Amino acid sequence: MVAFAAPVATPVAALAAPAFSLEDALAAPFLSDLVASADGRHLAWVRTDNGRRNIWVASAPGFIPRAVTQFTADDGQELTQLTWSPTGAQLVFVRGGDHDGNWAAAGNLAPNPTGDAAEPKVTLWRAGLAAKTKATKITEGDAPALSAGGQLAFLRDGQVWAVSLVTAGAVPRRLFFDRGKARDLVWSPDGSKLAFVSGRDDHSFITIWQGATKPLAYMAPSTASDGDPVWSPDSRRIAFTRRQSALDGYAGFLAQTPEPWSIHVADIATGAARQAWASATTLRASYPDVLGGANLHWGAGDRLVFLSAETNWQQLYSVPASGGTATRLTADGFMVEHVTLTPDRSALVFSANTGPFPEDDTRRHILRVGVA
Repeated sequence: MVAFAAPVATPVAALAAPAFSLEDALAAPFLSDLVASADGRHLAWVRTDNGRRNIWVASAPGFIPRAVTQFTADDGQELTQLTWSPTGAQLVFVRGGDHDGNWAAAGNLAPNPTGDAAEPKVTLWRAGLAAKTKATKITEGDAPALSAGGQLAFLRDGQVWAVSLVTAGAVPRRLFFDRGKARDLVWSPDGSKLAFVSGRDDHSFITIWQGATKPLAYMAPSTASDGDPVWSPDSRRIAFTRRQSALDGYAGFLAQTPEPWSIHVADIATGAARQAWASATTLRASYPDVLGGANLHWGAGDRLVFLSAETNWQQLYSVPASGGTATRLTADGFMVEHVTLTPDRSALVFSANTGPFPEDDTRRHILRVGVA
């Protein structure tokens, strides 16, 4: 005799996979703002999970992810400008604000989507990197820049402030007075000087702070709009871009006119600068309207690397810091984006919509090219 069990009918609905809902899609974690320390041994990024934003890090050799903030509310307060110290020992970030907005809200108010009775502020925080430590608020401010010596420079109401992150009980203070509206803070590699752009409505200066006992130094000041300051490795020179004043050659709101630009290198000791390269005076060769703008970097071999679309494709070029003919580093047929200099300054890593397959023109890959 053979025994067997009769099959049991199962409703079709019970076998069907659960329906994928909009809530499921919105609940998927979203990662953004990936940054690496100068030596490449530490990574940090923002993870948004059901509206809750937090910062995660991973370090060599294992690169095991772990959270270093503990924000628990979906309150609309963004986390941006993740900034490692040169040694990777400190991680500073900005909480609050609307940094992707087209313009500031009336009164420069920060977003408050939850209607919090306490007015939200744009604040600087230090991540809790050590075990069992929490992130701590430093002060109100924006646009952090960390020096090799642990000095945190930042912006508050268009002025430059600073506070030591290595001195116990240090109090934030305004570092100096500048008649313009400061932006683009960059410490020199040796940590002794701070470069910034001093905006003056229709023009701007590359300005150097060298300590409380010295006056601010303006690098080859003119009526042009100077920006994108980049230090030489020895902290003795600075490269920057120069564009015509926004009012020069204005031809109306709808008119398209070329916006030529150039790269200059200034000597910090004298303030004198010389032109290293200049664009053609065509629409295509105008200052790049992309993430990072000119993407100016100071590479190995005393070469300056930059982005230009003069062939109608965003491509990388390099030129000697002393001036000369630019060398093209990448070819037409794709657009270069997200440019990063390697720690030894010998190469650039970037993303581009190119690859071995025809459909690669609609997706990005990571590529690498030498600076010369």
